[in-house]
Amino acid sequence: SDFKTVYFSRNKYLRKRSKQKLAKNQRLELYRADVDSEGNWINIQLLPFNKEKISTGHPVLSSNNKKLFFVSDRLPSQGITDIFYVDILSDGKYGVPQNLGQNVNTSGTETTPFLANGNILYFSSDGHKGDGNLDVFAVELYEDSTTSEAYHLAAPINSINDDFAYIVNKDNNQGFFTSNRLQGK
Repeated sequence: SDFKTVYFSRNKYLRKRSKQKLAKNQRLELYRADVDSEGNWINIQLLPFNKEKISTGHPVLSSNNKKLFFVSDRLPSQGITDIFYVDILSDGKYGVPQNLGQNVNTSGTETTPFLANGNILYFSSDGHKGDGNLDVFAVELYEDSTTSEAYHLAAPINSINDDFAYIVNKDNNQGFFTSNRLQGK
C-alpha cells in the first residue's frame, strides 16, 4: 500500500531458451522486492515457501499487508490449482501456506485472484458452476480466514468462453478482465 514493496511471479528457469518450453520449466515462483525512490526493484528475494516441483504464482496482497494470496498446485489441494494464503508476520517472515477452502477451491482450476475493497476476493474457476470454461467469481473474506459462498458474476463479465484476470480500479469503479471470446483479437 505504500508502493515500496512489490510481490511478483516469474518462471523458474530462465537461463537456456531451448529448455524454457519444458513443462518443468514453466512452473512459477513467487518473489518479493523493494521499490526505491526511482521505481527500481531492488533486494529481490525468492519467497521461502516456494517448492522445487510446485508452481506458485499470481500473488495479491491484502489491504492491511498481513496476508499474501496466491495460486499453487501444492498439497493439500482440492484440484488442479487452488488459491492459498500465507500470513506475513510482524518480523517480515512468513507463516505456513493455507488452502483457502472449499468455498473457493474445487476439483478444477482456480486462478488469477484479485482483492477489492479490502475483503472481496475475485478469482476465476472452471470448477464452479458457470457459463463457460473459466468464469469470474467473488467471495467475501472474513477475519477468521474463511469465506462466503462463491458468487458468479453475470454477463457481460462472464461468457461461454474463458473469462479471467478480473481487476477493478477502486477510484473509478471500472476494471478489466481477459477473455478469449470471439470479439477479441
